Amino acid sequence: MAEALGDYLADPRTVWTADSADLLRILAATKPRLVLLDPAVAADGGPSVVPALEAARRTGATVVLCGRYDDLRLRSAELTRVTNLVFGLPHDIRRLARTIRLTMTMDGAPPPAPVSPSLRKAIGEGRDALERAVRGLRAGRPPDPAALVEAATGISDLAGSPELRRMRDLLRAHHDPTYTHSLRVAAGLVLFGEAFGIGAGDLRTLALAGLLHDVGKALLPRSLLEKPQRLAADEWHLVRQHPVTGEKMIRDIGGLPATVHEVAARHHERLDGSGYPNGLTAAELDEASLLCTIVDMHVALTEPRAYKAAISDVEAFNLMATRHAGGIEGHFLRRYRELILDQAAEPAAA
Repeated sequence: MAEALGDYLADPRTVWTADSADLLRILAATKPRLVLLDPAVAADGGPSVVPALEAARRTGATVVLCGRYDDLRLRSAELTRVTNLVFGLPHDIRRLARTIRLTMTMDGAPPPAPVSPSLRKAIGEGRDALERAVRGLRAGRPPDPAALVEAATGISDLAGSPELRRMRDLLRAHHDPTYTHSLRVAAGLVLFGEAFGIGAGDLRTLALAGLLHDVGKALLPRSLLEKPQRLAADEWHLVRQHPVTGEKMIRDIGGLPATVHEVAARHHERLDGSGYPNGLTAAELDEASLLCTIVDMHVALTEPRAYKAAISDVEAFNLMATRHAGGIEGHFLRRYRELILDQAAEPAAA
């Protein structure tokens, strides 16, 4: 499926998830162009799934239901009523892909811009490396540092190319809050470092720091990270410990640059001492952590979460410059704003 649908799966407006709660959250927060639906996921989601899919269809989404022939839920009249296509599996995946493309074209959806092999490789390897790392950490096994460095290299190698910005934008509306967030932070840090004239080796370190900055969340339950309501005091305490946990995990992995440790431990600290976990102030913070603070905050504000909708780049920067002015480095914020907003206008100029 992934190979056959290629560019559609790289498009941030494609929804492809195996979690019913995730599906409902994404449909509520975004306007997808393609929804690939497993009948079991739809059934598990209860009565909320059908009206959510109907709403997605009304805003132009193509909904495709794929499931095993012997899965009786595939014959659900309610589900098939709100889908464009129904496919039983096993099926010729390439034929399925052609049919989906044709259906979307007939529905008026323009084809996505092609994704270059280097960008597809960077996203795929980055996500795979993070998934393997998280699985290993949850099982008590330190991940392979070489695989993480290789994934970071794939991202930093995009420096100087429009693909770096495209990576950040492609992942904006994707629905995996841990992996895609970290990939976007890694891309943003490389973009930031490139603007300051940082060399290739240090760009790779920044990419690695971005990939692992939130690794401390690996042991937190997903229900806590995606809770739509305000966190209770004890829950918030657990979340605020993820920089400490993350730095320890990175230390256990071994062989990673000191910058990666520092960014994991300090990316939630603030210049005025209002951050966590240790309330550090300006004199105690390194440059890479200050850069990551800005990129991490901007990425978090501009992507959908269970407890909030995404806001635009401009809205995010305005919020950061007002509500968070005392906690983040003003010169760095202005430079990053210029980078992102100027780049957003580049395609039109080209």
